Amino acid sequence: WSSDVCSSDLVPRCKEARNDLLIHMDVYQAIAKKQDLGFLACLEDPEIKIFAFGGLLRDMYLERSWEDVDIRIVYNKPRDVREQVMEKALHNYNLEGKTVIEDLNLTVYRFLPEGSASREPIDLSLVSSLDDNVPDFTINSLFFDLKNKELVDRFGGTQDLDSKTIRTAKDPHVQLDRKSTRLNSSHQ
Repeated sequence: WSSDVCSSDLVPRCKEARNDLLIHMDVYQAIAKKQDLGFLACLEDPEIKIFAFGGLLRDMYLERSWEDVDIRIVYNKPRDVREQVMEKALHNYNLEGKTVIEDLNLTVYRFLPEGSASREPIDLSLVSSLDDNVPDFTINSLFFDLKNKELVDRFGGTQDLDSKTIRTAKDPHVQLDRKSTRLNSSHQ
């Protein structure tokens, strides 16, 4: 985990520079200013991929303040193996909750690391692939690989942010039918 930080003050405020903003700034360091991310050091298996994602990246891209931290751990192993590895890494943390969503192949842990400057807990989701539990809207589907410092934008989220467009990441008839509350979140 490198500490090379490129201040957003140094990035010119033009559209071309905004497209690269997340790549040039150190998202890990920005999160680490608010949350203790020491547990990530326990996840040394090279097959484990660690991403920041969702509203956090949307707000960073738009240069807005943010509080919520969503982390997605991708580990292509059976659910019980993924959970054992994660719970070993989190054994010193006060887990507020663990939710298993079978049909989405998803386990979510919620916890606030001691020593964090934030009062907002981390939502950490554990999946076998980035295709498990695709986010609702393209603007929330940005992923930032915290190890390799690479932006993953599989659904055109940055383009939609630039054009102020809200689109679902999947077929809207399927995605909005599954969860009608997504219509409300699109207005927010």
